[in-house]
Amino acid sequence: MSRAHHFGMSKWDFYQELLKGCNPERRHLLQTTFADNAMPVREWKRRDMELLLGSHLGYKERISFVYICMGNGIAPWHIVLWAKAQAGWLANADAWKHMATLLVDWRDGTFESQGKTGWNMEKREVVPLCTPTFAKETIGRPARDKWGTSLGFWFEPGADFFNDAIKELERISKLGA
Repeated sequence: MSRAHHFGMSKWDFYQELLKGCNPERRHLLQTTFADNAMPVREWKRRDMELLLGSHLGYKERISFVYICMGNGIAPWHIVLWAKAQAGWLANADAWKHMATLLVDWRDGTFESQGKTGWNMEKREVVPLCTPTFAKETIGRPARDKWGTSLGFWFEPGADFFNDAIKELERISKLGA
């Protein structure tokens, strides 16, 4: 749906119109994963709603979408689930690779160090975009084998939180999406 078509439409009607373009898998994610981890999508700003529920994200829209996720506690893996749920949202291998690169920048604190900001839906204000501290720290427990013997290193759940999503996006990009 183009922006020109939503003027004069109530926010609820706009949301309902966008839902028509979502397949059953995306609708399921809205009722489960996104419902558990973000403000209800029907309450998002129209532009943000359109980014999530639209059929395709261009280059600038992918950046905006990652900012939305950062500012609202949407996990990197949820981006992967959403992208995989509807063909074409990330249109080609370059788009999948770009999304992976954006998650690397998020994980590494690039947006934070650049002073980027984003809209927080719950607070209803612009907030600094931050990388969670656990992504930068070694947190966890010593790795042990099945007999309880220490393997001499620590699990890093923060890094895995991002790395699993990044690896999956890169894997899909190599398939030619």
